[in-house]
Amino acid sequence: MDLYGFLAYEGLEFFETLMDIRGVGPKSALDISALGSLDKIKERILRQDEKIFEGIPGIGSKKAMTIILELTGKIKTAGHQKSTSGDEVVSSLTRLGFSKQDIKSALEKISPEVKETEQKIKETLKILGKK
Repeated sequence: MDLYGFLAYEGLEFFETLMDIRGVGPKSALDISALGSLDKIKERILRQDEKIFEGIPGIGSKKAMTIILELTGKIKTAGHQKSTSGDEVVSSLTRLGFSKQDIKSALEKISPEVKETEQKIKETLKILGKK
């Protein structure tokens, strides 16, 4: 059994999307994920820049084009479904067993200056823990 960790949920989603592509295993998916920021990787894929995969063992030009073709449609679709930070907080905390109503009322108590999703989750958990 292998364990993979990611700093952001988007990184995990991208890794899983890569793993769904035939011929891309966990090592290649990690190598691709480590090429730079997720936004820059997606931008280069949308430009169909197959040179992005140079230097990754096992990915030649044919496999690079296959990856680009499969990812292009998925990236464009994901861009239209981008959720707001509040939606991500609600989704994350409902998976932990909290009710949506409690989460939303706790979110209203958080300072509007808190912008990052991770920080919103922490602040919401503090409020929910006091109930």
